Amino acid sequence: MEGYELNERRSWLTKDNWADMRVYMGIQGSIPLSDLVAYLAERDVSLANATVNFGTVSWVEPATGEEIESRRAAKEKSDQRHAQWERETWERLRAKYGDGAAE
Repeated sequence: MEGYELNERRSWLTKDNWADMRVYMGIQGSIPLSDLVAYLAERDVSLANATVNFGTVSWVEPATGEEIESRRAAKEKSDQRHAQWERETWERLRAKYGDGAAE
């Protein structure tokens, strides 16, 4: 198990039920879903009875054309704002210090 750590703890399902335990598994790090399924299978856990609470599942997939265009437009806008900021800053420095600001 590289890149993640699994920690289990057990508690009684209810105070009156002495036959069943609820098992909580904490995941530290990032675990491939296939490893998680294999881990549960090794313990004969039915996937229908297992739940994920407050977790994040992530994967990589190709960006859509719309996402790429949106990013391109955002970058262009950011580049324009940065260029304008540089021009305005340069003008303020020239106004304050004269042409010697470039030296």
